[in-house]
Amino acid sequence: MEHLVYLLILGICSLNILVYCENIDNGINQSEERTLLQRIEELERLTKKNEEINRAQAQEISQLKKDLHQEKKKNNSDGKLTKRQGNETPVAFYGKMLALNSNSGNVSNQVIKFDKIITNIGNAYQSNTGRITVPVSGIYVFSLTAMASYRTDTHVGIYVNDQLKTYLKLNGPEHEFDTMTQTAVYYLHQFDNVSVKHTKTNATLRGDYTAFTGFLLEQDYGYIISNGNNIVG
Repeated sequence: MEHLVYLLILGICSLNILVYCENIDNGINQSEERTLLQRIEELERLTKKNEEINRAQAQEISQLKKDLHQEKKKNNSDGKLTKRQGNETPVAFYGKMLALNSNSGNVSNQVIKFDKIITNIGNAYQSNTGRITVPVSGIYVFSLTAMASYRTDTHVGIYVNDQLKTYLKLNGPEHEFDTMTQTAVYYLHQFDNVSVKHTKTNATLRGDYTAFTGFLLEQDYGYIISNGNNIVG
């Protein structure tokens, strides 16, 4: 009888031990689970924080690009010649003399009129005055070809607002029909006028061999700077 009681007590103790061990295992598993959950939450918080940082950096990069674009536009407007925008007002003239032209009245500074007008885009050249009046400010190119009459000294020039800018001296007696060409580039303001004049008395030019041309190279939209002589360069 005592032996049976002993075995019963031993069985109960073994059962208690098993239950206790199982509880310990469950406690360990719950602890590990909490640790894993905490780690997951921590990583999620870091991920969310990094996403916010990335969005803020992307916004900053976008703003910096806009600032850089504005700075480039500002630098381009500081009086520098920029990429050509095209001429809104085209200007081009080409004219020749038809007949022998003498210096009427034998006086210098007589305006030479080109009566054979081949090109006059923009109507800048006025045949009654012999002058080109520029409609817009900008860089203009002019070229004058002149031939002296047989064995005659002839001096002519390109004038801007009646001021001599480019000079041709033809030595007729030495070279018989002396011929010369000059090309010039001027910065002109709106309504400036350009003409060709005799600069010497008793001078004559050969018709059809004397020609004058001019055109607008670059219209000024506020980016071009000229020096005090209105000549670019």
